Amino acid sequence: MLHLRQSMFSIASAAIFGVLGVLYGASAIDGVGVVLAGVTLNVATSWALTGLMFIMAYFSLVHLRHES
Repeated sequence: MLHLRQSMFSIASAAIFGVLGVLYGASAIDGVGVVLAGVTLNVATSWALTGLMFIMAYFSLVHLRHES
C-alpha cells in the first residue's frame, strides 16, 4: 500500500489542477468547447472550467499553509 504524506498529496493535486487549468485555457483560446460525456459545451464553459481548476489548485496549496 502506498502511503503519501498530506503535504505531498496537496502538492500533487495542485499540480494536476494547474495542468488541467492550462489545458482548458488552451482549448478556450483555440475556440474549442469542452466535451463531457459526448456532449460538446460552448467556449464559455471552457473559461469557467479554467478558472475553477486554478481556484482548486490555489485551495490545495493554501491548505499547506495552515497545516502544522
